[in-house]
Amino acid sequence: MLHALGSEGGAVVRAIDESGLSFTQIKALMALSGGDDAEPCPVKLVAERIGVSLPSASRAVEGLVKRRLAARLSGLERFVGTLTASERRKLDGALEALVERDEIASIYRRHARMVGR
Repeated sequence: MLHALGSEGGAVVRAIDESGLSFTQIKALMALSGGDDAEPCPVKLVAERIGVSLPSASRAVEGLVKRRLAARLSGLERFVGTLTASERRKLDGALEALVERDEIASIYRRHARMVGR
């Protein structure tokens, strides 16, 4: 296997070992990175992508969440993640009228920080 990793193989193995992550967690982290689509990935899909049971994938993801290497998204966050830029602008415009209310304003600001707006 080290031969397959090339001249940096030893460094790669050391970095993996020093990370303290299990092999399943490393595979889950790679599955969560999503490649080109970068869409939120349900644990069920992680399990399918890395070839482990749903409980095993769930434990691996929970370990990543505890290390702050991954985050679980709420239903609202998943919904907002599916919107196009145009739809997000429309949603933002509709919410502007609501954010004048203090209790709604604090929730909206927190959510906006979480989705990176």
